[in-house]
Formats: sequence, structure tokens, C-alpha cells
Amino acid sequence: MARTTAITKVSKKYLTSIPSNIRKIFAIEVGDELEWLPMQTEIIVKPKRRVKEDPLLQMIGLLEAEPSDVTKDHNKILYGR
Repeated sequence: MARTTAITKVSKKYLTSIPSNIRKIFAIEVGDELEWLPMQTEIIVKPKRRVKEDPLLQMIGLLEAEPSDVTKDHNKILYGR
């Protein structure tokens, strides 16, 4: 990837814009998060990668179940008690 340099200003409220060529290269969209990593003499800004959630993980907690006593369930299944 070719090195791209861009300069932006910081506003009165400490806001800055991401230049369009940088947004396109890194596919940065509205709502994306950026990580700011302070180094000794510079700041590295990295887009935080979007992670697609596993649909099964989204289902955790949807079904309500009574807490189970594993020992009782084990004995009930094996010994009928």
C-alpha cells in the first residue's frame, strides 16, 4: 500500500476529520470506533475492527431455565433416583 499523508486541524472542541482518501482505504464508516495509541513522540490512530457476531452467541440467555443440580440429574438418569 502506498504511503498516504494527510493533514487535518483540531477544532475548538478538539474534533478532527478523517480525510476521505484515508476513509476509503480503511473502509471507515460512520459509527466506527478508532483506537488512539500514544507513543513517545507520535500518536497512532487505528480503526477498531468490526467483528461479526456468531448468531449462536446472540442466543445465549434467551431461554429461561431453572438452575440444575448436576449430581441429582446424573443420579436420576443413571439410577432412577
